[in-house]
Amino acid sequence: MSLSTSAGAAATAAVIPNAEQLAVLASLESGSLAQVPVAVLFRLLAEGKRTVILKLARRAIQKSVVFDHGVPVEASSNLIHETLSRFLVAQGRLSEQDCQACLAAAAARQVPMGEMLLERKLLTAVELFRFLQQSLAKKLLDLFSWNDGDFAIEPTLAGTKSPLKVNVPQLVLTGVTRFAEQGLVDSAVGAWVGKKLGLHPEPPFAVEEIRLSTGQERVIELLRASSRMDELAMSGALPFAEL
Repeated sequence: MSLSTSAGAAATAAVIPNAEQLAVLASLESGSLAQVPVAVLFRLLAEGKRTVILKLARRAIQKSVVFDHGVPVEASSNLIHETLSRFLVAQGRLSEQDCQACLAAAAARQVPMGEMLLERKLLTAVELFRFLQQSLAKKLLDLFSWNDGDFAIEPTLAGTKSPLKVNVPQLVLTGVTRFAEQGLVDSAVGAWVGKKLGLHPEPPFAVEEIRLSTGQERVIELLRASSRMDELAMSGALPFAEL
C-alpha cells in the first residue's frame, strides 16, 4: 500500500518511530522521504530481513538499493561520480587514461568494470573488494542527507551473489550522526527531554554489533543506569548536538 494520510501524519519526522508507527510503516510499498526518513526505511527492511529493491528519487537523482535478507548488497544511481570508475579516479587509485580505456573495453566486451581492472592488473582482487565496499557505503550514506524525495519498495524473487555486505546498525548510526538534518533529529527526541531514558531490554540489534566512539560508549554506560537528557548533556560525554 502507499503511504496514507494517517500513516504519514504518525510517521512524519519520526527518526525513531514507536512500535505502533513501525507496524504501520512495515506494510508500506511507497511513500515520501519527508514522512519516512531513510534511516527508518533501512531499519524496517533490516528487521524484516526483506529481499527487495528500494528505489529512491529526489528531483533528477535516482538510486536503487538491493537488499538481501535485510542487508544492502548493491546500490546504483544515475550520478556519474558514484560509479566505480569515477570513485577510483577520485580516490587517486586510477588514472583518467586507464579509467577511459577500461570503460571502453568493458563496454565493448560487455563485462563489469571490475573484471577489466583485474585483467589489466590495475587492482588486486583484495583491493577491488575493498573499493567496491567503500563505494557502496558512500552511495548509501549519501541517502541520509535526503530530507525529501520519494521511495518505492519492489519485491525481487532472489537476492544477489554479491559478496558485499553492510552492517545496517553501523550504517544507520553513521548516516544519522554524520548526514541527517539536525532539525529532524531534534524534533524526534524533543518529547524525551525531562524523561528518564534507558536501553531497550530487547533491542532489534545488539549494541555490540556497532563500533562506537568513546563519547558514544560513555552515553551507553549512562543509559544503562537510566539518565535524563540533561544529565547526559551534563556528563560532557558528547557535544549536545551530537548527543
